[in-house]
Amino acid sequence: MDARLHEAEDEMAHLRGEVRQLRTEREKLEADYQKQVDEMFFFGYRCCMKKHGIKRDIPLIPPGEEKKLLDKPTP
Repeated sequence: MDARLHEAEDEMAHLRGEVRQLRTEREKLEADYQKQVDEMFFFGYRCCMKKHGIKRDIPLIPPGEEKKLLDKPTP
């Protein structure tokens, strides 16, 4: 009876170690996946800008025009 108990405890300890290892692996894979998603988003963003002839992602507003735009009422 004691032998079975020790065997079961050893198996549980082994399984807990496996679970920890799998959790760590899953977290690493999730981080890698998120990095790939982010890179694809930025690549698509840049391709879209290039396709539409957009050279800057922030518009260049001449110094005098900025005040006019801010004073203009919004629709």
